[in-house]
Amino acid sequence: MIVHEGHSSIATSVAFSPDGNSVASGSRDMTIRMWDAQSSSSIGMPMSGPLGWVESISYSPLGNIIASGSQDSSIRLWDVNTGQQIGQPLENDQPFLSIAFSPDAKLIASGC
Repeated sequence: MIVHEGHSSIATSVAFSPDGNSVASGSRDMTIRMWDAQSSSSIGMPMSGPLGWVESISYSPLGNIIASGSQDSSIRLWDVNTGQQIGQPLENDQPFLSIAFSPDAKLIASGC
């Protein structure tokens, strides 16, 4: 087991990339971080933008996008290579507590 340290609050969600080379974590510090799965070293800068705790994260099937669901009632998409948010967040009147890509990456399922 590898322990990843770097968030300033507890991690609420973790996900392996489809190729197994990296792990992403979402946290109550309102960031998403990526880690090398073997060495545990941080990859890039934290992705920030949600205005509430990150409750759930999911890699797209190709591993090039991370979706995050947050307490701020938004789903955001993130470019894994740049760490930048893709487009505008999808907003709801309830927090998104779970999130998953469809196998073809055309849909995102979420639970509130």
